[in-house]
Amino acid sequence: MIRFIAEERSGDVVGVVTAGNFRIDQERGLTPGQYDVVVLPENPELAQAMQAIQSGDRDPLKSRTIPVRYQQAGLLHATVDPDTDNHYRFELTTR
Repeated sequence: MIRFIAEERSGDVVGVVTAGNFRIDQERGLTPGQYDVVVLPENPELAQAMQAIQSGDRDPLKSRTIPVRYQQAGLLHATVDPDTDNHYRFELTTR
């Protein structure tokens, strides 16, 4: 999940990630301005987590596939400009 957190107003907009790409619904789109961008791992449903634990798989509630530094505001930023197409590429690294 990708969150765009407006630097000048309260609230945020969530983008859904599919196959490494994300899209923000046009009706809930971003207003022009500066945003902090936060990338969060998918939260598994509790039933799925319990099933994985009971079958001996890794606990999905404890797994972190996204480094913590990307899960906090301040590292990634985006500027939304009303005069451009506003395509963003965020390359995450494990180091």
